[in-house]
Amino acid sequence: MTAPTFAKNLICTIGAVAASLTFMTAAAGPANAASPIARVAVADLDLSKPAGRDTLTRRINAAAEAVCGAPGRGVREQRERRRCIATTVDDALLLAPTRA
Repeated sequence: MTAPTFAKNLICTIGAVAASLTFMTAAAGPANAASPIARVAVADLDLSKPAGRDTLTRRINAAAEAVCGAPGRGVREQRERRRCIATTVDDALLLAPTRA
């Protein structure tokens, strides 16, 4: 998979996973009209090396934290956010190429 294709898929995955997990908290607050989306740059990384893959993982984590929103005050909201981040990262890493 090429870097541009991966970037498109990653954007869709991060947005879709976060959106699917946000519906559970819709009753707690106003619903967003648009799903959150984050872009993750990969073109500058050498994914054949551990350092490049580690950087990609950090970027995916940061993007997942951004699209999953700020931590809530309650235990339930914090648990849902952690689950959103974990699921989003796992799904994005499944799409990640091992080499550029």
